[in-house]
Amino acid sequence: MPTQKTVPLSAPVQDYEWTLIWASLRYFCGAQTIASATFPAMIIKHFYHRLSPDQRRSLAIEVEDCFRRHGSIAHPQIDQPTWRKFTTAMDSRQHFEVKLMNGQAVKAFRANGKIYPLEKYLQEPYQEIYIPETSIANE
Repeated sequence: MPTQKTVPLSAPVQDYEWTLIWASLRYFCGAQTIASATFPAMIIKHFYHRLSPDQRRSLAIEVEDCFRRHGSIAHPQIDQPTWRKFTTAMDSRQHFEVKLMNGQAVKAFRANGKIYPLEKYLQEPYQEIYIPETSIANE
């Protein structure tokens, strides 16, 4: 059985941990926060590969349910596109292969009218990296 690594109580918090603490506090105080736009990227960057496919899908379903109940999450133009990318990336049933003009095949997902390369998104979730339609080979 692998040994569990413990973090000393005197260890400083990491940037993403501070953002989680700050955002949670502001949420409980009823304040809006920029974390709504950055939180999905933090989950992708720090937890995607540690979550099981079922856990990822559960998170995606929860956010989609929120969209259905409220029509939007936080600011529709700023936060909603980030959450749409998040939900689609988290649900492997939404992934597909795209053949590029250079012959390369890339696993991708569609959100906000764009096609995103999955691995690039997982590596750099804070960046807006998508595949232009002109780079996709016609089948």
